[in-house]
Amino acid sequence: MFTVLLIFLWLQMQGYVLFGISDKSFRKALLSVLDELNLEHQEELSLIRIPAAQLGIQIAIQSWMGTGQIKSKSKSGKQAFQQIIDGLKKRFARGEVETNNVTPVIYIVLGIIMLTLCVALVNF
Repeated sequence: MFTVLLIFLWLQMQGYVLFGISDKSFRKALLSVLDELNLEHQEELSLIRIPAAQLGIQIAIQSWMGTGQIKSKSKSGKQAFQQIIDGLKKRFARGEVETNNVTPVIYIVLGIIMLTLCVALVNF
């Protein structure tokens, strides 16, 4: 069972996981990166197709949590996908993407609780 779970998680976690994003600003940033790279694209519900690079990009965003995942669904077009990711990284670094800090705050609170419990158990 452990092996099956490990394989399942490996398949699910391919791509890039994003923390602290909102859906509208991420969409705006992604589309502007595609325009900068002069890549024609077709939008579907959770997929962006780039016919010139034979690339399909799957996007799953949970805006209320501020998390998302972006991954390539194609074996071809790896160079174009990496250029898109690099463009998104630059936009994040410059602060052009609106942030949603729900998940980071939750992780900080949980970390403080865990540290408090560790200190309490050591002193017990």
